[in-house]
Amino acid sequence: MPRKKQTFQTVNGPVTVYTPLSAEMEAQLKIVVDHSEIKRKWLDVPYGPLEDELMDVYLPNEGEGPFPVIVMIHGGGWVEGDKNYLEVHSGMRALPFGFAVASIRYRLAPEHPHPAQIHDVKAAIRFVRANAETYGFDPNRIAVFGGSAGGHLAALAGTSANRPELTDRSLGNPDVDESVQAVVDWYGPIWVDRTAQDFEALGVYTDAQQAGPAFSEHLKAVFNCTPEEFPALVKEFSPATYITEDCPPFLIQHGTRDPIVPVLQSIDFDKALSDVIGEEKVTLDLLHNQGHGSFVFESLDNMKRVTDWLREAMK
Repeated sequence: MPRKKQTFQTVNGPVTVYTPLSAEMEAQLKIVVDHSEIKRKWLDVPYGPLEDELMDVYLPNEGEGPFPVIVMIHGGGWVEGDKNYLEVHSGMRALPFGFAVASIRYRLAPEHPHPAQIHDVKAAIRFVRANAETYGFDPNRIAVFGGSAGGHLAALAGTSANRPELTDRSLGNPDVDESVQAVVDWYGPIWVDRTAQDFEALGVYTDAQQAGPAFSEHLKAVFNCTPEEFPALVKEFSPATYITEDCPPFLIQHGTRDPIVPVLQSIDFDKALSDVIGEEKVTLDLLHNQGHGSFVFESLDNMKRVTDWLREAMK
């Protein structure tokens, strides 16, 4: 079913909006991927020396490869979730389109505060590249893909590759490049200290009042920091801090009625990236009337959109 386009006017100019899909297509979303149907897979593969540093590797049932590979990063607010969590099922839908998937577990806060999470993501990227021949990956076509906190970590990995302050090479494959060729960011928070402010700017006052203080306390647990340390850590945590001309192409998708991460974050991130790496390398899709984690994101129609974009971005 063709998507209908509308214009969403913002302070940064018009952006593309996609309307929801048919009821039949939305019903298909609710079917959880049956991993037993995947013929080629390796489960609980250690990508680093620590207990939580594990990934599940899946290859398409057809083809010999080497396959472009998606490093799938789960959400959960940096404090919960696992490698079979929510958005990961969306990534599995890329398999029939010819992509391998490496879904990762990473250390969680508050037991493991920032930057443990991004350290693990980058260790996983290095492992995928270093072991490409073993698993049938194309080491020159690696993408990171995540939703919510996973979207944040995907974006952060995309902008801060090989930055020593956000890399722990003692976790394995220290001499391997950790850059990626594409990023898919689903409704990831970019400036975590702006949540309440951005909801107010959008006129969503109830969410701003309720979510703001609670989210600040949540972040203090993620950072395990004092109030004095908080501003510097927030800046370090933001993917926008590290934007350079070397950043890979980005596909950013966000629902216009997201009550958890304000859509303004993705609108402004799109502009910040476009100003540095060029509009042609950044695509912003705003999904009309959709919330945080809406089933429309993982629809077969949207996953074809994502995989078509990835194939073009990494060719």
